[in-house]
Amino acid sequence: MRKNELADALDKHLQDNASHLSSKPSLSEYYGRSSSPVKKEPGNGTKASAADETEVKVPKKPGRRKTIKEEDLETTGESSSPTTTLATRTPRAVQRIADRVPLPASPAQMADVIDRQSTAMQARVNALWEKSGVIEGVENLRDGLSSVDAVGTLIALVEGLSLSRTTMPWKHAFDLPPSELLRTSRISVNLPDLFQLVTPHFWYTSLVWGTSSLALPLIFAYFFNFTIKAKPTQPSRRLQYQVDPLVFHLSKFVVTLTVYWGSARFFGAISDEVVKDINEHILGGPSGMLTGALIGVITAIYEAILRK
Repeated sequence: MRKNELADALDKHLQDNASHLSSKPSLSEYYGRSSSPVKKEPGNGTKASAADETEVKVPKKPGRRKTIKEEDLETTGESSSPTTTLATRTPRAVQRIADRVPLPASPAQMADVIDRQSTAMQARVNALWEKSGVIEGVENLRDGLSSVDAVGTLIALVEGLSLSRTTMPWKHAFDLPPSELLRTSRISVNLPDLFQLVTPHFWYTSLVWGTSSLALPLIFAYFFNFTIKAKPTQPSRRLQYQVDPLVFHLSKFVVTLTVYWGSARFFGAISDEVVKDINEHILGGPSGMLTGALIGVITAIYEAILRK
């Protein structure tokens, strides 16, 4: 029902019931008019209804309300996404710098990055270590020292170097001047006295030690070589020496004990002065030479046991 029809029906109802409605205070103004309300004609009603429709449509303003709703929605969307608003308000220079910085999304990713970097660094260090050849050099040195021959050679080198203190002593050669740049004082430089090579003391002492510690044991070990006829349980482990290492070190122990510890001089071929000089300058004296011979004996026995 339209508004004009509702107004006509209400007006008719008031006119028909004027006898008992006019007494109501709320309707006294309606009935107190000079003339009763005029009923609208059908033609005028049509115009009035059009006007009423216009009056009804104007306050509604659907287009304006729709616009307000869209603005509210836009405002709500902006407030619900602060990240987008911040990004639109951020200056372009700051935004570009932020885009270039590769930040991890979480602590787990940061831990993964650190783990990958440490693994790569460790791989590089291992590669450089392998290329340096240190591992191969250490393994070759270990293989060379793991033998009876190496043990005997080291013992002879220690004795010979310690004996050089009397056969070829070190003497003052020159001085290095002080340096203000390095903040060092005068340094004295000592070098071996090579003129001892032409003295009888050098050759006589060296000959006595070489004969008693090397020549005689080698002769005994060459002729009494038990490794030639040794028959191990496994043929692959058979090892033959030109000189028997066990016999060599036993012979050295016996010669050292009789010459340097005892009083054997081989019919005056070895003087007491030379024996005394060797005992004083060699490392450990006669006890040191006997200890070296015992180490060689134990090493030879241990290797023979392993070869069985």
